[in-house]
Amino acid sequence: MTTATHYWDILQVILSTGREARLWERVFYDRDELIPGCDAIALRRFSLPEAALPELIPVRCSALEFEFCVRPPGGRSPGQHYALHLDECPETEVAVQGEGGIFGLSLRLIDADEPFDFEELDEQDGRYDAWA
Repeated sequence: MTTATHYWDILQVILSTGREARLWERVFYDRDELIPGCDAIALRRFSLPEAALPELIPVRCSALEFEFCVRPPGGRSPGQHYALHLDECPETEVAVQGEGGIFGLSLRLIDADEPFDFEELDEQDGRYDAWA
């Protein structure tokens, strides 16, 4: 008897600015590049000034969970802790107040077996992802 493995392998993050989310960028992270203690936002390039961006700090990554901390720009405050679970709570939205205004982070775990066409997403919104 074989058991199917069930796990997430990609984290989708949509970073938006302001209450109306006028400016936004979507990035994808492989689970193995989310290093505990390292700011995941700093790993990518964005069109927004780096000093104004919030920090997304992975705390723990497992097959079904992603535990993380979100801090305002500058990392002076301890931040807020969250946990995503593939089966129970695979997505969340977080608002972060910083010097540059309010930032929204929308995070979603993508199941390894879920069909996900990155090229189709780029064609739909007419733009390239920040990491491309």
